[in-house]
Amino acid sequence: MVEEIARTDARGPCGFEEATERANCAIEAEAGMVLVETPEIFEEAKEIPRLVNGPCLLNMADPNSETPALSLNKFKDMSYKIVIYPTIAMSAAFFSIRDALKMLRETGIGWKASRWPAPNEFFTALGLNERREWKQKYAPARTV
Repeated sequence: MVEEIARTDARGPCGFEEATERANCAIEAEAGMVLVETPEIFEEAKEIPRLVNGPCLLNMADPNSETPALSLNKFKDMSYKIVIYPTIAMSAAFFSIRDALKMLRETGIGWKASRWPAPNEFFTALGLNERREWKQKYAPARTV
């Protein structure tokens, strides 16, 4: 288990070499993983796991960030241990909420049946079946 993830933001103000040196200092200080924030070109993103003497995390903040957008499989091939996409759900929610409110304002109804999950689909996506299985396996039996 990773206990600490060290982050360096040195890439922008101090350059790529300084950022990877700081990442290696963090590994030497026993960080479990490092994040070299904002590689600016593909070659930098590719080099980080090779130059850092420990596990690396990559932050794919959003499509407008400096970090080049590549597929998740490409990053796995580059030996990143973790790739995070911290804004992907928030962005999807933003556009969905905006569209639903616009539709409500324009039509008086805030949804399209074709884009609305049936109750069973909704609860399945939220893990209700797994919760029921867990409860059946681990919850103490009730006595009346």
